[in-house]
Amino acid sequence: MRMSNEKQLEPILITKQRCCELGGLGMRTLEYTIARGGIETRLIGRRRLVVYRSLVKFLGRDHPSVSPSARKSQSIPGDRASGVS
Repeated sequence: MRMSNEKQLEPILITKQRCCELGGLGMRTLEYTIARGGIETRLIGRRRLVVYRSLVKFLGRDHPSVSPSARKSQSIPGDRASGVS
């Protein structure tokens, strides 16, 4: 029997589907998080792939939800989405 001290390689990029499976995220949550800059991605041809280390870093932090009333108090003046001018 041969013992191996080789470290198992972790992937560099993973598909969004695999990201959801590994992180227990829904696709909509993943897309929203990517759009907000919470998880890094790379575009390879027409495929959008997730940077694995970015996913691990994201999952290592807490992400409390924000209530709608709290979002309004955090809105930026002139932001059309918040309705504040």
